[in-house]
Amino acid sequence: MKKIYTLLILLVGLGAIFAQQGSELPGPTQSKPASLEKQYLDAIDANPKNAQAYWGLLKLYKASGKEDSLIKIALKAIQYLGDDPELYAIIGDTYKDKGDFSKSLSYYQMALKISPISSGLYNRMGLTLLKMENYHQAEVAFKAAIFFVGNENNVAKGRYYNNLGVSFEARQDHEMAAVFFKKALKLDPSHPYALSNLQRIENSLSQNTPQ
Repeated sequence: MKKIYTLLILLVGLGAIFAQQGSELPGPTQSKPASLEKQYLDAIDANPKNAQAYWGLLKLYKASGKEDSLIKIALKAIQYLGDDPELYAIIGDTYKDKGDFSKSLSYYQMALKISPISSGLYNRMGLTLLKMENYHQAEVAFKAAIFFVGNENNVAKGRYYNNLGVSFEARQDHEMAAVFFKKALKLDPSHPYALSNLQRIENSLSQNTPQ
């Protein structure tokens, strides 16, 4: 009887020990990893001249459509990293997407002061001027883009000729528009819009031809 009583005491004691140990075991970690945005922001706070963090954050904001945040961080990057035409151009692109075309043009002009022979910047200005229905100025911008791109990049040059054609079509100068759409196709036969643009213009011209 005494042995049974002793065994019961031992079992109760062991149960209490195991219960106590179980209550002290650490539970699974519930904390979530820091967001990519926070990682970039923390990196910039630690080193305001961390170019990689700025560009990573700009890419993130662009993908997520955070336009105001993108402009803010691009301006901060310019403050700490110095003038960079691509940063000014990114701000210009963002204002264009927001519909603020005047601000868009002003930032493209800032970029051109640093990189005055950038064909891509002139093309961006031309596209913004098209949005503003300033077709003659858009023509000048696209012609500058064509001039500065030279003969080394037919794909880009074809794109600029197509855009130039669009500026003439917008002014109802369909004959000149057709000329530039043809040049675009000659330079880049795979251009996604030049062929359909040319077909539309040629249809319009054929309908207006006296019978």
